Amino acid sequence: MVQLISSDAAVAGMRGLHLFHHGMSSCSQRVRIVLEEKQAGWHSHIVDLAKDENVTPEYLAINPKGLVPALVHDGIVHIESMDIIAYLNRELPGPDLGSGDPGLQEWISRCDSIQPAIKTASFEFLFKPKQKKSERQLAHYERLAASNPGLLAFHRAFSTAEGLHRSKISGAVEELVTAVSTLDAHLNGREWMVGDRFGMADVVWMVNAHRLALMGFPVESFASYADWSRRVAQRDSYRQGLVRWEPAVLRYFWRLYTRYRHSSGSGFRSYM
Repeated sequence: MVQLISSDAAVAGMRGLHLFHHGMSSCSQRVRIVLEEKQAGWHSHIVDLAKDENVTPEYLAINPKGLVPALVHDGIVHIESMDIIAYLNRELPGPDLGSGDPGLQEWISRCDSIQPAIKTASFEFLFKPKQKKSERQLAHYERLAASNPGLLAFHRAFSTAEGLHRSKISGAVEELVTAVSTLDAHLNGREWMVGDRFGMADVVWMVNAHRLALMGFPVESFASYADWSRRVAQRDSYRQGLVRWEPAVLRYFWRLYTRYRHSSGSGFRSYM
């Protein structure tokens, strides 16, 4: 697990749980869900990605990679969301979301492996009208040239006039459909992903399920996956840790944009 000591004295002096996060960040969403499942008290620090607050010197002193979330627990900085949720499950009281369950690590690893595809599809099918960076903004991202060159390269490619290459988008869609098909087969006859209770595998995959639904993914084509998606959406942690942090105006915009992409033959399903 990656733990850091911030050079910012104010951060090093923080007591309790402090989460630096963004409403629509998939990685932030999974951490907030675990905090809600644990019913933990925590302090919210929003990092506005649209304003490039993740590449300010102040935030880079917390997470040099310029990524959210970052958790500060009694002055110690924790980064990498999968490590953070494992840490919270281990250290906080409340229901055990699974640590040694057979098959758990396999499904967490599968989820982690498709995150680049989730990111590509999210930026293409949801964020495209709003998230292209200007040259001035890209200059801010140059601060990541050493610590996170992949993020810099992604935004440079996405922010060109042409945007992401069709082959990259098609590859992401194919990977996501394959992943959901595999999950659908696994969920046949099961209530939860691993064992007989809601756990960490459900946490990490419910975030992806929500994001895919926003994009117009054909959920109805995968019956077991669709049933499981409805079950996780009924949990308080889904509403409080995920939906609550999505501005209503953005959800309305995404619905309109998804319909526009579908009607124009350029939506998610057109790449399948």
